[in-house]
Amino acid sequence: MLSDYKNAANFDLAMEAKAALQGNINQEISGVKETVNEYDNAKVTEIEILNETGAEQLKRNIGKYITIEIPELSTYNKATVTDDIIKITTKVLKNLLKIKKKQPILVVGLGNSYTTPDSLGPA
Repeated sequence: MLSDYKNAANFDLAMEAKAALQGNINQEISGVKETVNEYDNAKVTEIEILNETGAEQLKRNIGKYITIEIPELSTYNKATVTDDIIKITTKVLKNLLKIKKKQPILVVGLGNSYTTPDSLGPA
């Protein structure tokens, strides 16, 4: 049964939990919608948990979980990539603010290679 997958709560990001669960059952997950947009300098993954079924399966609350993945800045033109990232992040946040039903928004930035938890990522 899908709800038997207890390790979903062990993943930091909703997209990691979905990928692990989906790999485990090899089928779409009821109550969960995924949208992926790829840009030159970033990838935006939106996991939307639509109902209690999806919430139970991913061990997350109903809502939108958005992850913006960016390349390591040391290997690219930092100015260009930074401008692109600012534009993409602004677009994502503006879309969240357009939602008619007012809900809290939490923005978290990770990726400090000098801090062990951030430098390990999903591994």
